[in-house]
Amino acid sequence: MTSSANETVILNTRPDSWAIVFQLRNLFRLGLAAVLMMPSVQASLGGFLNGLRIPALTQYVKTALMYAPSALLVLNFLYRFAYQKTCSFTLTDERLIVRYGLLLRVEDEVELYRVVDVTQTISIVQRLLGVGNIQVTSTDRTGLVVMPLIKSPSSVRNAVRTEAERCKSRRGSVRILE
Repeated sequence: MTSSANETVILNTRPDSWAIVFQLRNLFRLGLAAVLMMPSVQASLGGFLNGLRIPALTQYVKTALMYAPSALLVLNFLYRFAYQKTCSFTLTDERLIVRYGLLLRVEDEVELYRVVDVTQTISIVQRLLGVGNIQVTSTDRTGLVVMPLIKSPSSVRNAVRTEAERCKSRRGSVRILE
């Protein structure tokens, strides 16, 4: 962890695994992949490929082309799942540290004295899963940090807001020009 010796870690959090799976766009991807694997759809795809009458299209290539759409949808889901699972958020008494990225690892931070607003949004599906999104707006170059699918979003939002206020009081009067 890259926090200095005099910083205290308040909380570590990351997107919830089940909430990632149950996002509507991910359920749609997996559902469409399942539909494309149905025998009737596979027969239609096979008939379409046979109708093309391309001489170089061997049975092996036709089979691969029939499964390709489903495979791409599942691979897309797996990539998005793995990407969101690599996201982590660490709140210290001085800053919010954001880490994300699958192939290219990015670490960014927001100084808490620069936090302007902390907002929480929770959709109906997220409410059922006990998660929500938290948006932290700051005056530094990062601007907006979105913490998606966080468990107990109210307590995390309150922790960020409380630590931001404490940090501002320790630094003295901090004026934010809009």
